Amino acid sequence: MLQTPPCDEAEKTAIDRIVPACYATPVWRIVPIFILLLLCLPTAHAEDPSLWDTPRENYAAPETMAFTSAHYRSAMSDSAYTMAVFDDGRVLMFSLFHYVSKLFEKWGAYLLLTQPGGPTRWATADIPKTSVHFADDRLRISDGVNSLSGVDMRYRLKWRVGDLEVDLTYENIVEPWILGDGRDILGDPEKAFQIRSVFSPWARVTGTVSIDGVSESVRGEGMGEKTIIVNRLSRFNPELLSMRVFGVSDFDGLERPLTAGYHIGLLDSTAHPAYGSKRIPRLFVTYRDDWLFTTGAYELEYVEYAEPAGMSYEYPVRFTVEAQAAGYSLSGEYRAEELFDITDIVSELPLWLRKLVLIFLDRPVYMRSLGVFEGTLRRPDGTETTLFLYGPYEYVVVR
Repeated sequence: MLQTPPCDEAEKTAIDRIVPACYATPVWRIVPIFILLLLCLPTAHAEDPSLWDTPRENYAAPETMAFTSAHYRSAMSDSAYTMAVFDDGRVLMFSLFHYVSKLFEKWGAYLLLTQPGGPTRWATADIPKTSVHFADDRLRISDGVNSLSGVDMRYRLKWRVGDLEVDLTYENIVEPWILGDGRDILGDPEKAFQIRSVFSPWARVTGTVSIDGVSESVRGEGMGEKTIIVNRLSRFNPELLSMRVFGVSDFDGLERPLTAGYHIGLLDSTAHPAYGSKRIPRLFVTYRDDWLFTTGAYELEYVEYAEPAGMSYEYPVRFTVEAQAAGYSLSGEYRAEELFDITDIVSELPLWLRKLVLIFLDRPVYMRSLGVFEGTLRRPDGTETTLFLYGPYEYVVVR
């Protein structure tokens, strides 16, 4: 049994109730950074269409969020991801990951924070394997200094990466969610599958953020999820789109007030051709403390593209979403207004090494933007709400 870090009293109470008693240029860092980018890729869901109709019944038990010490026949990545949109419009993204293959094993973390009118801060760190301790029945992991832990409706992220440090509490607005057992079989059931558990589908976020030792209080809204991927390292999704928008009530940096009390989360990807290029969709719509609907059946259409300066590929800057589920109808458009981060390992390599990498390896390129979603939500009784929501959008393409 792996040793577990201590938890606070609030977490103990919840457990007792639920659970029976990028940038690095040195060549020697290229492989770690490349793996980190692969592990940041969101993944898929179990497939049973009827499960989408009952989001309140799809409660994710604490053990589905635990890191694992299991061994698999293929390479495995085990990761936790959290993000937040703060009341001042800034966005935070954090990932903690564990990668295991026949060749090597690695623990690591990254932390990204946008700066109003300034550059995005990005930091990565390796974590010594011997310092990591985690529980096998809930999300609780520590390296002796930093920690991510929680259960049921409350989670805490306390982590430092480089000159960035966060101490954030996620108080869930809706319950942890999982679709069935969370498992998607992509090929051989023992060699190619993915498991996802969303421990914070939508949460109020409070705490502190420190930059270069200067700390400030923050609050906003966010989410968090846990993923296990078992497959060949080279078989990552060739295209992925992720949108998470919120009605952050105190943010006044846009032309009109946001629609408070709503959250929309969208994740749409295509599996590797070796797995049949299967589309893997997910759409959440929540209001106040309740699920309105979840669905894997919706229409997503790209309507405008742009090419980042100095890059040779395009990314969508406007796309539409249409969905009908549980008597609700959603129709709207996301518009990317600020490209705040591009992560492409090739741009960080020496010129002599770039050509070699491009010959032997495809790699994911991340384009992260901030923007707004404008649309209409029609309820089963026929009433309509005009939505104006704000948040990040990530587009990942393999080149």
